[in-house]
Parts: sequence; structure tokens; C-alpha cells
Amino acid sequence: MEIGGKTVIIVEVKKGKDTPYYYKGKVYKRADTATIEVDRFELRRLAMEGINMHYEMFIANI
Repeated sequence: MEIGGKTVIIVEVKKGKDTPYYYKGKVYKRADTATIEVDRFELRRLAMEGINMHYEMFIANI
């Protein structure tokens, strides 16, 4: 596509289904325009999301 006389390439990266994804042994996520390393709690949430499970689905044992 050309905009203002310059060639522009638009790349759309869709969210994957098999989260989390590792890069050099660490897990990252996007937060607006930043890429941040996730902590162990977020890693667990991403792993559960990858198999279509969420904490809200579990019944608390009190």
C-alpha cells in the first residue's frame, strides 16, 4: 500500500491459542506498546488460558 508516496507494509499478528509462548527460556506478554516478562502467577494464568480454563471455573475449598 502506498501512503504519502511511501510504501507501507501492514503486518497483523493474531493472538495464538497455545499460550504461553517462551523466548530464550522466559515468558513475555504485551502491555500496550511494551513487552514485559510475566511473573509465576501470570504464567499460570496464561497456561490455563491456553487450555481454555479460567480461575473463575474452580470452586473454592473452604
